[in-house]
Amino acid sequence: MHYTPSPPPAPTPAQRPRPYHWKKDVTNYYDAVLDDKDFHIRKTWCHVLGQYLDDKDVRATHIVPWFLNMPKISQVLFGNKWEPLLGPSNSLLMGGNIKLWFDKFQLVIVPVRLGQLPIQWRAELLDSAILRKFVFPLKQQSALDFNSVNDRILSFCGDSRPDPRYLYLHFLIALIRLKAMNKPGWQQRWARFRAIKPFNDVGAFIDTNVLAILVAQFGNGRASLPTDLRLVTDFLRTNSVARPISMDARAFCIFGQEARLAIEEKAASNIVLEDEEAEDRKSAPGWIENV
Repeated sequence: MHYTPSPPPAPTPAQRPRPYHWKKDVTNYYDAVLDDKDFHIRKTWCHVLGQYLDDKDVRATHIVPWFLNMPKISQVLFGNKWEPLLGPSNSLLMGGNIKLWFDKFQLVIVPVRLGQLPIQWRAELLDSAILRKFVFPLKQQSALDFNSVNDRILSFCGDSRPDPRYLYLHFLIALIRLKAMNKPGWQQRWARFRAIKPFNDVGAFIDTNVLAILVAQFGNGRASLPTDLRLVTDFLRTNSVARPISMDARAFCIFGQEARLAIEEKAASNIVLEDEEAEDRKSAPGWIENV
């Protein structure tokens, strides 16, 4: 595989088009809408809470961040074409502030138990400080906090599911960031996940080179982080695939910069709830916005 670098990313958030009708595509894929036109009621399913909520309270989130150089980065990450990253299998429907903490990589989705098919998924918070925060902080009548979200098993309306590869990559990014930011208790989190290896039998689909790039980027530019790489590699023994990758030092650095830019843009987002239909209207062909 050959990676041709693009120009280095700008320091400001990159402008790029959103997928057209993103939330509509996601809700159709998951069969997640309850629409009673006679009573003007539209509810959308939240995969984490396992219930229908007002449509405006549910967001469709990308699992893998929206990369600046999607075709090239997708090929390096997964060795395939980039269209699936734009599709609804790279998504989940999340109510209230659940999307906020998922985007900040403080909430991960992992398999419930090894060897179970179809895979059941559960939510786990990586930052205990979030547990007392409210899922719907603007709704005074709702006292639901993230204690109720932590360890909750996801539920789906139809047969469609998210692609495990994307949830796995999100999980690995979250662990790398957890240590890089020196979050309290990161050692215990890493030790527990190393022991249970929640993704150990999902399949071989992540290139080991990718983790080296990400670890180097989140290690403040240091070229060699053997301890971090050894720890991360423990998660990869049956989930990685070593594909030949032709990448010189400059391309290696630029790829890492692009990946980190997308990850940090996603994590820095403070947008909680928006009018998704308005977003879709803005996302019509020709519309460009910061995402």
